Amino acid sequence: MSRVVALLVALLLCPVTPARAFFHVAEINEVMSGVGGDPAVQYVEIRLKAGGQNMVADSRLTVFDCEGTGHDVMLLVPSDVPNSANNARWIMATTTPLGGITPDFTFTGDIPTPCGQVCWGAPGISPPNPASWDTGDPNNYVDCIAYGGYTGPKKTNGTTTALTPGDGSLSLTRNGSGVPELACPTPQNNAAMATIGNFDACTAPTSTTVVTATTTTTTVTTLPFVGQPVAGKKLVLKDSTKPAKRTLIMLGKDTTIDLGGGNGGSDDPSLAGGSVRVASTVAGFDSVYALPASGWKRVGNGKGYNYKDKTLAAGPVKVAVVRNGKLVKLVAKGSALGHTLATNPNPVSVVLSIGGKGYCLTFGGTAKFTAAKRYSATRAPAGTCPP
Repeated sequence: MSRVVALLVALLLCPVTPARAFFHVAEINEVMSGVGGDPAVQYVEIRLKAGGQNMVADSRLTVFDCEGTGHDVMLLVPSDVPNSANNARWIMATTTPLGGITPDFTFTGDIPTPCGQVCWGAPGISPPNPASWDTGDPNNYVDCIAYGGYTGPKKTNGTTTALTPGDGSLSLTRNGSGVPELACPTPQNNAAMATIGNFDACTAPTSTTVVTATTTTTTVTTLPFVGQPVAGKKLVLKDSTKPAKRTLIMLGKDTTIDLGGGNGGSDDPSLAGGSVRVASTVAGFDSVYALPASGWKRVGNGKGYNYKDKTLAAGPVKVAVVRNGKLVKLVAKGSALGHTLATNPNPVSVVLSIGGKGYCLTFGGTAKFTAAKRYSATRAPAGTCPP
């Protein structure tokens, strides 16, 4: 009993560390290398995916070369940012002003092109002592985007794209489903009344070239991301102390489901590929899983598409199904799934994208939750697409 009393006294006498807001519910939203054709003008924009994610002091901006054998810390962020609102942005750039706006921080270095990896963040809930962690491990960062022909180590549940970080006119920007695409640059700083950087006239891309496994080349029209709210039948998320046992099952049924541009168009996933985004602001996860074109097959003449990856070679998604006027379906499993169930994630949003077409489902309302084990929700009405 005396040992217990002594322990309680020690705990009471310990100094309390002031609580800090989180910083890890955020993502690299935009990367630009070569604004206005000038390769020396570069920037990286971070988007807050929840409120209170502004305690970013001592986080790092780091780039990796094409093979991942070398990396360069371009900035140790010197302070927090004041605007902590959900969906707020902040900018790290090589120069100021940037298209008429003032970057929040400036860095020195060079974002490698045409391939590499950009990472931002730090391990833990608040950035630890900068000298205490390995900057060469992508998993120590909040978010990473590997681009071009990058072949080095990647962040688990990070984002990979064959695109480059801008071409002098366009920037690498996440669309509504979280997938990077080339778009007109829109850098935004952290000012409470934030304005968007204004550059020379920019024309958004209208086509993309898809190279298939047989080396044939097909050009298809690329449309801006178009999100379609869909009614959800059920969503099941399972968590475990053994991450390999994590599971995701989703089913949406809605007669309004359409195939966008259809076979041969920009929304044909057998040409353009697809992705899945699963997010919960409450639980602090927001993961994007690639569904490469090689895994997709057309079903019938305009009936829909099937995605299969039995060995999970491309990621955690095993099956994806889209049926015109009927349903969307997902089955995924394994440690590459990014959801955690320490807290109730309700509501959970799921966006299944094929090319530029996204099916948005938001599950909440009728839900059941068992901490660290299972979350399930049913009968979700069609709502809105997440930002």
